[in-house]
Amino acid sequence: MMKRLLCALLALMLLTPAALCESTFAPLPFGPEDVQAAFNVPEQTVADFSASYAPESYGWWHEADGTVIVLYCAGGLLQIKTADASALLDPLKGLTGASDLPDEVLSLEAAPSAVYWDAPGFPLPTVRGVQIGDARETLFSLFPQADAVCQPVLEDEGSAFEETVSFSYDAVSDGGVPQRYTLTFYIELDAVAAMRLVCERADDAAQG
Repeated sequence: MMKRLLCALLALMLLTPAALCESTFAPLPFGPEDVQAAFNVPEQTVADFSASYAPESYGWWHEADGTVIVLYCAGGLLQIKTADASALLDPLKGLTGASDLPDEVLSLEAAPSAVYWDAPGFPLPTVRGVQIGDARETLFSLFPQADAVCQPVLEDEGSAFEETVSFSYDAVSDGGVPQRYTLTFYIELDAVAAMRLVCERADDAAQG
């Protein structure tokens, strides 16, 4: 036993400081585990999400493969995807927000497709524990800086944010559809002011 312990200590001594630091502290890339941690929720229907997140209002729009319903909540918003509900929801009403939804829509199965955090207290846990107000440099201790896409926000875009820092990865859905998951941090005064996690079709993400 003592001999094995001495061998292990000797092996550690032979590691260079850089190698030891890299093996111990190098952050992992943004990936499926991060999305699973955020989107693996117990809610299964629109009614479940409504009960858990107590939205102040709703919005929605219809896509070729279903309907996106937006729950506007204190601290952020949550987008969930359902089956096609175009016969049940007026697209023009959805754009302006609504105080309630028809029972036929509440009973539909749903799953998260995007979340936006803009204040403390939003019920859905943030990715890797990043919080509103954390320093910009904190991101690069939690995610590889080489993977980050950093873009300044132009003044004429009318945004209060100064920069976005994004991390992405591509995957394929169970139905064989190429998808892109993107995690974006909105920076103001060198601190995280908001966060967004979204799943999009890969071709839509490329156009955006």
